[in-house]
Parts: sequence; C-alpha cells; structure tokens
Amino acid sequence: MLRLACWLAVAAASLVATAAVAAAPAGLDDIVVYTINEPTVSDYGLDLARQAGSEMLIRGWFKWNRAPRLESLRWVPEKAHSFGALFGGGITCSALYDGENGISREQLLDMATRGQDGQLVDAWGQPGIRHGSLSSPAYLDYLFRWCREQIDAGVDYLFMDEIDAALSDKEGYDNYSLADFQRYLTEIAKTNDTSKVFWRRFRRWRDERAWKTLTDRIRAYAKERNRIVFISANGLAKYVDLQVLGVWGAWTTRDGRIDLRNNQLPHWRSLVEQGHALAGKPVPVVLFHDWGFGNPPFPFLAVPPSERALWMRVRGAEIYAAGAFFAFPVLGPFGCDANKDGTLPLIARQAAFYKAHRDLYRQAGYLGASALHSAVPNLSLAAWTNSHAIFLHVINRNRQPQTNVTIELPLDRAPVAATVVSPDFDGKRPVAFRQADRLFVTLDTLDAYSVVELRYEALPELGRLRDPRRVPTAHRWERALCNEFCVRPDGFVEPVNELIGYLQGQLHPTLRNPPTFLVNVARPGTLIVHINSVARLGARLEYRVDGETKQVVELPDRDGKNEEFAGEYDQTFRFPFPAGSHRLTLDNTGGDWAYMSWLAFE
Repeated sequence: MLRLACWLAVAAASLVATAAVAAAPAGLDDIVVYTINEPTVSDYGLDLARQAGSEMLIRGWFKWNRAPRLESLRWVPEKAHSFGALFGGGITCSALYDGENGISREQLLDMATRGQDGQLVDAWGQPGIRHGSLSSPAYLDYLFRWCREQIDAGVDYLFMDEIDAALSDKEGYDNYSLADFQRYLTEIAKTNDTSKVFWRRFRRWRDERAWKTLTDRIRAYAKERNRIVFISANGLAKYVDLQVLGVWGAWTTRDGRIDLRNNQLPHWRSLVEQGHALAGKPVPVVLFHDWGFGNPPFPFLAVPPSERALWMRVRGAEIYAAGAFFAFPVLGPFGCDANKDGTLPLIARQAAFYKAHRDLYRQAGYLGASALHSAVPNLSLAAWTNSHAIFLHVINRNRQPQTNVTIELPLDRAPVAATVVSPDFDGKRPVAFRQADRLFVTLDTLDAYSVVELRYEALPELGRLRDPRRVPTAHRWERALCNEFCVRPDGFVEPVNELIGYLQGQLHPTLRNPPTFLVNVARPGTLIVHINSVARLGARLEYRVDGETKQVVELPDRDGKNEEFAGEYDQTFRFPFPAGSHRLTLDNTGGDWAYMSWLAFE
C-alpha cells in the first residue's frame, strides 16, 4: 500500500477544497464526516476541523473536571457553522472532583455516592475523585447545569460520557440510591416478578430512569431556546439521536503494527443493528478511537502515524461499508494532533471522498456480505442497493495493492454498466464484468477501498445477496441479567441489549447464565452462531433443543491469547431446529469463555 508520505502530495487538493464557505447541516440525515476535536477552543483547533472537512465536531468542548468559561467561547460554534460543521460539546456523568468548580463540601456529600459502609469512595482508586449518585436530585441538576451552559453557548450536540456513572461493585449505596431501591422493590412487588429482585437489575432500572430524565430535560430546554440539540451517550444507548462508541477491543495489533488479518465488517454491522434496535430507529452509528487510560493511553497512539493512516483507510472503509461512520481523530488528549503527526492530509482526502459520494452512504441501503466471494484473500466485501443500482464495497486488508481482483455475486442478470470510484484515485473508471451462472466483476487494481456501481434498468432479484438478520451481542464482562430471549418473526431477539457476547465456561461459574431462545416457527430453521475467539483454556459449545443435547462443538485454544476480537476462529456454526415451539439453549461447558460476536435465525 501507498505509504503516508505519498499521501501528502496526493491529498493537497483536498485541503484547498475544504476552505469554501458552506452552510452548517440542519440535521444528521446528510452528515457523512464526523471528527474528534477535543478540545476546540481556539482558531487552531477550528482550522484543523475545517481542513479535515468535518461536518460534525465531536467533543469540541468537554466538561470533565473544571469546566471552561463558555461566555468567551460563543464564537467557536458560530465559526464552525461558517465552514459547514455542527459543533459538539459534552460532559461526564460519572466523575465528581472534590471542590470542582467551587462546589462546597456539603454539596459534594449530597451528590457523591457511597460504599457499603456509608463512606465516600475514591473513584477508580484515585483520591479526590468521586462518582456521582444518579439517584441524587442535586447531582442530576448539576449534570444538567453543564448541558444548559453549553447549549446557551451554541453547541449543536452533546456527548454524554458514562451515563451509568461508572460505579464499581463497591459503590452505589448512598441514601438516595437506597431510597430508590425501596421504591423499585415496591414496583416489582406489584408485578409478582421475583426474578427482577436483584441489585444489578435495580441499578439498570435506576440508571435508565435517570438517563431518560436527563435527555428529556435537555431536549425541553433546547426547545425553549428554539434550538435542536442532538444527544449521544459514550456507547450504545436508548433515547439518543446518534450512537457514538469507541472501537476498543476491535483494535488489534501484531508486532507493533495493526493487525488486518480478520474481516471486522460483520462486527461493525452488528453494532449498527444493535444501535438501531436500542434507539428504536435508524440513527447514525459513529465509531471512534477512545483515549482511555494506560501508558501509552490507547493503542492508537502506540503505533506510528503510518499505521494509523492505514487503519483509517482500511478499517475506516469497513465501518462505512457496514453502514456506520468513522469519526476521524483530528485532535485529542495525550498528544493526538493530526496536523503534527502528518495524518491531516489523509483525513482531508478521505473526508472529501465520502462527501463527494454522499448518496452512496445516505441514499442506498445495506444488503449483505456473506454471499460475496473472491479468490483474492484478505478482502472485506459488502453489497448495497438503491432504486437503480447495486453497489459493491471492496476493502483490501493486504498491505500491498492487488491487481485483477474478481468478485463473484449471486446475480442472474448482468448490469447495463459498471464503474468504480475510490478515495485512492480521482474520478470514475469503467469496470469489466461477465455474466455466467453468476456475475463476475473484475477490478484492474485495488489499493485500500473501492466502490463499484452496477447500474440496471430494472434491478435483478436481490434475495440471495441479503444476510440473515444478525443479532449483535453486548461486549460486557458481567453475568447476563437475562437468560431467556424471545425470537421475533423477523429473526431479531428481545431483549437484545441483554445478550452478552461472552459465553462463559467453567473458570468463572458466577458469570455463567447460558442463553435460551424461545422460537415458534411454521417450518424448520437454523440457529447460526458466529464465534470470534476463545480464551486460553478453550471452550466447548453444547446446543440443546428443549433440554436435549443435539450438537457439541469443541473449541480448543489456537493462538494462546485471551482476546475476544483476535479472530482465531472467526467462524460460523449452524444448529438446526424443527418446526413448532421450542427452547434452544447455547451453553459452554468448556474451560473458559468463547466470544460470540453475533447470531442469526435462518
């Protein structure tokens, strides 16, 4: 692949193109370029966003400890609007510092949560930092205050970090929370559902109630000000206008370089599906590199800029091809600065491509990936469609350009024309194709990412291109609160947000709670399970129908790692079930966990 130095010359024109004055987007429907810009409080930061081609600055302002004085910064969102971008702020819903922003000791004691002994707890083990109590009216008022001040100063969007207050198991026992727990038990007693009488279930109930209250309050205040302010959490959540979450464990390295061996497009797609399901509508799903902790603070900064650029060109393209958006890291803490590390021209060129081909991502819809094939290894593929064309997204995970790349599509009719566009070259080029029992499309060259448009006078039958409805899993290390899931007629399950990706084995018995799926079908079907990786002790899947074991799959460790996204298996397993009403159980009786990225009912 082209090295970063080559991009400096190739991308220069894109920097000039972003200088034109444009109106800021009225909403989220047309935005295709998100960037991280933390913090943006000067002309320098704004100029980086402008050069990058940002249409939405995420975390331009962010209140963590001491909040900035916003009276003197009202010009910042206005200037972002002048070059066609919405401006985002945000707050933490967890961290509460002793004496921050002038709060008194009495106020702190009223807002901070407690341990089981009734005493203050050092959040994350750091003296002088507390976690707030989401049951405290004063703390909810305090959180809303910073949202209100940022709205008054002109933000268009609020990024709300750690909406569950990030409490450890040793926290959450303040008087307000205990009073809420009593109210919760009273409500549960009315339903006679004793399965919900658990402290963690209460916490989930209380946290969701506090989040709903806060989002309602933000929207009501914005409406009073004749404003629309968009809201996200940090992670997938309900009651949001867009989902924004870090890639975290899906970022993998090998020998100091990014690891591109595994196709992560299905994982990104599962996040899109889960994000839509939680929000109850097809909101934008935006992925970014969170900064986190450690030294270096996050692996993104531990690799050289050339590797970061490669990740954005390849994994970023996978994210777009899955129906999500990647928030390009322009400015961030711990020294992240795309201007200083030399990645800004690359980001500008990528942004220019996505904006020039906005309709590919906004006016077309995802079909599937599993029916597409190529003899060339290490490709990620996806098919999309609109009213007159099929779009073939082709991502090259090899570190070198490929030639004569042929992709097979299960289509019975040839298009009238085929062309290709790419962020790796300018303009549009013709593409060769031939029709036999299926359609064969051949790219002369493939650098990192290309999109082929197959134009039809009337679309062929698309059923064979569609993936089964994939059900994503939650990436949480905890015992699942629910072990029974109803399978809907469309193949999705409820409650989807309680389906944990870790299928725990014998090493962690307190975390075991194997899922059972309740189906009622007119004809036989298949449960498809995608296993990404297993722990060092290996795993053993047992599939049961109505309590009777039907299949056993041994999954010994292959790579000596305990990494859920390492992709040592990256394999789907098929478990049939008969027509009628049945209980399908997926258990792991092996040594340790297996990570289930998604499942589907066919």
